[in-house]
Amino acid sequence: MEDCKIQLLLSIMSKLPSQSLLYVGDYINNAFNDGCILDIKRYLSDIGVYKNQYDYCFKLSSDCIFYLEQELIKDDSLIDYFCHYAILHDNRILLKVYDGHIFSIDKSLNISCDLLDECENVGLTIYEEEFNVNVI
Repeated sequence: MEDCKIQLLLSIMSKLPSQSLLYVGDYINNAFNDGCILDIKRYLSDIGVYKNQYDYCFKLSSDCIFYLEQELIKDDSLIDYFCHYAILHDNRILLKVYDGHIFSIDKSLNISCDLLDECENVGLTIYEEEFNVNVI
């Protein structure tokens, strides 16, 4: 299942508009405490209005995306630290993830049907949506 989670996240990150933001829940603290993905802190951003739902916000610059890709490819267990997270662009939701296995993906990202089917076959729950609301 981790492999599908990573493939899905990498596919999504490859399609993101510049200046997208990654909001992450408190499981990421476990990664930091375990000495993992510490360099992502270089991309910290103001969490703003979402501070009640998430603990951190990271600017998904091309450097940040490259860093995350390399770390996830090197160690697929890192995806487990991303349990509750969301990706937004201009306050528009592009991705919401609950409990690490329920994915709501904006249809505008055009994720391949084959990848979505593969992920569903290993137990992920995938919803493709047209997010019209700018809240998470």
